Amino acid sequence: MLADEMRAVDVLFAQEDVDPKRIGAYGHSLGAKEALYLTAFDNRVCAAVASEGGIGMDSTNWEAPWYLGPIVKSEGFTRRHDDLIALIAPRPFLALGGETGRGCADGVRSWPELLVGQRVAALYEQPLRIGLWNHGEGHHLSADSGKRIVEWLNAYVAEK
Repeated sequence: MLADEMRAVDVLFAQEDVDPKRIGAYGHSLGAKEALYLTAFDNRVCAAVASEGGIGMDSTNWEAPWYLGPIVKSEGFTRRHDDLIALIAPRPFLALGGETGRGCADGVRSWPELLVGQRVAALYEQPLRIGLWNHGEGHHLSADSGKRIVEWLNAYVAEK
């Protein structure tokens, strides 16, 4: 999936009417996982929002064969997604969490990874732009959440 997303950014960059400094990423659920990885590994993405993707390795089904596979649950597996948040820093990154309910993947439990990103961003002496909006509405995406996403992307992509 990541290679496909990076090719999509290549296509955007090839368009004459696209400002290459204003490429953002957004995703919900599976799309949030994709936005997380794309933003970490493609610094052409200037800002991102990941809604309910499950930042923590134990917060969702990262062990599924279509994601990272069962190896992520093995004792010797040491990678965690704080590595990805650190790669994103100091670029703006917002996680949306629903906290509880069926399928809920993010919320207060997402802070350990996000705090690593904030500490890395501080090394750049940039404003704090990595955070969590915990709407507490479960896994679904409400109109209010959609409004917050648009506001974030307008602030860090459209108005860049």
